[in-house]
Formats: sequence, C-alpha cells, structure tokens
Amino acid sequence: MDFSKFEPCFLIAMPQLNDPHFHQSVVLLTDYTEDGANGFIINKISEMSLADSVILLDDSKIQDKYMGLDLHDGGPVDKDKIWIVYDGKKYKAPTDDVIGNDIIIAQDIDLLTEDHKDLDAGGVRIFNGYAGWGGGQLDAELARSDWLTLDLKHHILFENDPKQIWTLALAELGLDAGSLLKPSSELLN
Repeated sequence: MDFSKFEPCFLIAMPQLNDPHFHQSVVLLTDYTEDGANGFIINKISEMSLADSVILLDDSKIQDKYMGLDLHDGGPVDKDKIWIVYDGKKYKAPTDDVIGNDIIIAQDIDLLTEDHKDLDAGGVRIFNGYAGWGGGQLDAELARSDWLTLDLKHHILFENDPKQIWTLALAELGLDAGSLLKPSSELLN
C-alpha cells in the first residue's frame, strides 16, 4: 500500500469480523502508516458517563450542553484517555488537528469547559480509548475483507443514534445490512 496517499476514512466491519470490540462497528480511521493504524469506533457507547471519566484539575466545569453527550467506547487501547472529535465548519481551536472534511480531533478537555458559541454539541463526539493496529495488521484484515472503506461523511459521524451508524454506512456503499446477514443468524436479534 502507498501510505502517502492515505486519507482518513471510515472502516465498516463486515459480519464475519467477530472480535467483540469490532463486531458491526464503524471506525473513524485517523492514521494509517506502515507502522500501524489508529482510529475511533464511532457506534459503541461506553458504560461510563462523561462525568465519571473526566477529572478536572482546577475549578473549571464542563459546559452543561456537553454533559448530556454519550461517551463513546473508541476502542480497547488507552481506556484512561479521552479524545474529542468535532465538526470544525464553524470553529477550530488553534492547537487541534484537522483530520479531513472539517473534522477536527482534540485531546484537550478544556475545549468542553470553555464557551465556544460556534461549537454545537450535536457536532461533538467524545471517545474513551481508541482502536489501534500494529504494522501490517490492518492490511491483513483488509485483504481478508473484514472491513470495507468509506469516505468521511459528517452525517454518519454525527448521527444521533449510534445503533443506526453501521446500517447507514453500509447504505452509503449501496449495501443492505440485512442482505449481508444470513436469516438464521443470531446477529439479527
């Protein structure tokens, strides 16, 4: 693979991928090099709440408009860290990284404590942990057709119902989730 041509995208897990972390998942793939790959599972909600997972070291307080947001289970790596992915069409903090298509990634929780009037809570996703692959690992999974790829789409990343994201992502590729699953499959339950 020519890694110099990599652009962030979505990975859509195919039904045969039975790893419990990635079953029917959609991953926002942010980095992909010969040394490995990283991203965030966007359709799995953490059992922890944002309030339970963030400890602020000063008197600052997370804005109320963010407190009701789900904490997404971004993956099995670095579960003690938080990342924020947000829609950067109207606002971008100077220290944050643009990963593509006006999608911004930040690790500074202060983004949620300050009043950024142009940052809509509907365009913010907060992740606990991330998904990671070692060098060649994702290549092998792609070669086995464990994943399909899809260009970045705001409406998929910021979909309000995480349970719909896998189906929506497949539909973007012209695929019907039901046709990929065998009628006798337990996955339909």
